Amino acid sequence: MIRYICLFKLNNPADADAVADKLHTMEGKIDGMLGMETGKNVWDNAARCYDLALTIDFVDYDAMIAYDTAPLHLECRDFIYPRRADGKTVVYEV
Repeated sequence: MIRYICLFKLNNPADADAVADKLHTMEGKIDGMLGMETGKNVWDNAARCYDLALTIDFVDYDAMIAYDTAPLHLECRDFIYPRRADGKTVVYEV
């Protein structure tokens, strides 16, 4: 199993709910995606924190690679990128 974690620093932290809602439009609709979770930051330490976290589990590495170009994922990117100041990703085997 592959775990994909992405952290989002948003231009406006108030957009976190809208971004999370958009991300969840992919849930259950992309082959190989086992599950996903989003979480808004609750720690007020702006120097160290990002605004939103996304965690997705995939059946394998190939499923994660396919996700990267899936139309629903690209639609989410189009929505998120104008709202995103920065992003970090880590992918690892579980």
